[in-house]
Amino acid sequence: MARPAWWPYTARHVPVIDVGFVGAVRRGLVQPRPNVARLAAGSVVYADGRAEQFDAIVAATGFRSGLGQLLSLPGALEDGNFPAFESGQPTSFPGLYFIGFTHSLRGHLYEANRDSRRLARAVERYLGFPESGDRAAHQRGVAA
Repeated sequence: MARPAWWPYTARHVPVIDVGFVGAVRRGLVQPRPNVARLAAGSVVYADGRAEQFDAIVAATGFRSGLGQLLSLPGALEDGNFPAFESGQPTSFPGLYFIGFTHSLRGHLYEANRDSRRLARAVERYLGFPESGDRAAHQRGVAA
């Protein structure tokens, strides 16, 4: 069978299966927001002019990176507005991480799972949380 002229990996688009997002939106657990116009210190300014404060921002940009519109950090992005750093790993910009940009034949969900675990450990280290072995004691407020 001949390979089609287009398939997700040739366009750097990876198909994703809904694993509960639509249901979470319907139940009000996830609240979509308007398009982001820009990021400011600790807040997001939307295309409609409204701004909202956040402790953490997760930019879910879909099948196009959209990162070129959000970031103006020389060296953070490569050509095509894709991260210059490995998904789920620390960058040379403290507190900035990328996830979901690993293209693999193992599948996007598989890679996102691996990257999210790696990212969680990196963020814990960045925030000064104890290593995972001490995490349970830390959460209980007990010195390990």
